[in-house]
Amino acid sequence: MKCSSFLILIFLLTSCNLMKNNEQTEADKFWTKYLEALKKMDAEYLIENSFDSIQCGDCAIESINPSEFYNSREFFNNHFDKLMNQAIYQSKYSIYDNNDTVRINYNFGNSNQIYTLVRIENKYKFHGTFPVP
Repeated sequence: MKCSSFLILIFLLTSCNLMKNNEQTEADKFWTKYLEALKKMDAEYLIENSFDSIQCGDCAIESINPSEFYNSREFFNNHFDKLMNQAIYQSKYSIYDNNDTVRINYNFGNSNQIYTLVRIENKYKFHGTFPVP
């Protein structure tokens, strides 16, 4: 698992364009609004601006069929607390933009948390999150 996570991180770093933190991109604007909705626990906004199924690689939600992907409506209405590391509200992040896929990377010292946005018809949607040890 660690090896595959490390390979994913290397792939992201080598195949994407690193955006400057002080450059306000469309992805930055979307992510800022999305974070505000997370703080407010605005499930309707989050559902509307997410895919029908979202990835949560470390949520560990008990179910009959364990998976990394969850129905977004059920997720935001019932498991909202599993998505967010409270430290992201005070942390800086890096954005890696690879055309239609954007990775938002938070470095927490010994691990990273990556959030994925996908651009569809000039609009971003939240796809999910996964940890990289």
